[in-house]
Amino acid sequence: MPHTRLSLAIVVFISIAVLATLALYSPSTARAGGPTPDRQTITVEATGTVQSVADMARIQIGVHNRAPTAAEAVRENSRQMEAVIDALIATGIDKNDLSTSRYCVSPVYEHPNGQERMLLGFSVDNRVNALSRDIAHLGETIDSAVQAGANTVDSIALEASDRESLEDEAINLAVRRARDKAEVAAEAANQSIIGVQSMQVTHDVVGVARMVVEDATHLGVPIMPGQISVNATVQIVFEMSE
Repeated sequence: MPHTRLSLAIVVFISIAVLATLALYSPSTARAGGPTPDRQTITVEATGTVQSVADMARIQIGVHNRAPTAAEAVRENSRQMEAVIDALIATGIDKNDLSTSRYCVSPVYEHPNGQERMLLGFSVDNRVNALSRDIAHLGETIDSAVQAGANTVDSIALEASDRESLEDEAINLAVRRARDKAEVAAEAANQSIIGVQSMQVTHDVVGVARMVVEDATHLGVPIMPGQISVNATVQIVFEMSE
């Protein structure tokens, strides 16, 4: 009997200890130490815009040719493209600012009415992207490439070299404008801005000149840099309190 009473006492003691532990982590206790109720918020959207003048250009230029056999087409295209690249480098474009954007060898067929298609030869399309940091002589750069053998100029995109700093400036301006708007609205409601709950940022560049050139032999015109606008839009959820 003494042994039975001792065992019963141990069981009772353990049960009490378990109940006490559960009480410490009961829902009511957890709520007491949980997060504070949601604060009142105000959502504001604002845009910041900064402007600059284009000082560099990205050109997509290349050679397109055709020959009776694939080997002949590739060989002739390579010869012309090497001359074009040499001409671009000679005008001041760094070789690290040149990259191949397209290289394609394709059969060329003729489809006579009611007859099986006939193989006429092979065409090669070879294009490079070139970054010109001397926009004042961009026309001369393109003319040199055309004279060297380039016969396709797909596009010329004018850009600003300080784009990243312009984006940062635009974002900074947008955030400050959003804060000003939030403070005006909060003051009208007898509230104060005490923090930021969330923020979304988007940005884009407008006014970038982009030309599509169909005939590379008619580029004897000056290319004028335009003004570039960098826009940043923010949507900020501000926290308020009385």
